[in-house]
Amino acid sequence: MSNLIDDTLDFVGHELQIARDRVEGLAHALGASVLPSPPEPKQKPPTAKQVHELEMRLHEIEVKLRATQRELGLKKAANEGLMAQANVLKDALKAAYPKSPLLGSSGKTWKSGPMAGKQKSQLRVVWEKAFDKEAKRLGAVDPQKIRLS
Repeated sequence: MSNLIDDTLDFVGHELQIARDRVEGLAHALGASVLPSPPEPKQKPPTAKQVHELEMRLHEIEVKLRATQRELGLKKAANEGLMAQANVLKDALKAAYPKSPLLGSSGKTWKSGPMAGKQKSQLRVVWEKAFDKEAKRLGAVDPQKIRLS
């Protein structure tokens, strides 16, 4: 019986050590974020005017957010429509003009994904240039990193 108790205690101790190591590893990975932060200095409560100004600013931000969400939804819907239209036009172009230069190789290849190593069509390069231009306008530093290529 003593061996069973000893073995059990050894096992529990081992499991506790593994758990402790994991927690320490997570704490190390998270850095100071798991440590209690120092107390913040005492601040005066905001005045009624400051609270009102903050509430007004919050309301303005919420209105802008809703407008931006509506605009983004409309642009997404328009994009979906354009992509559907482009796919139909591409299929029609392939059927009617299989030797069209737009369907021919651009001399560029896909760098990643399921198409890696295959030639990109001229039509694909047109899309990439338009995507990159708009992404830069919207603030993307390197549009190639966010588009599928």
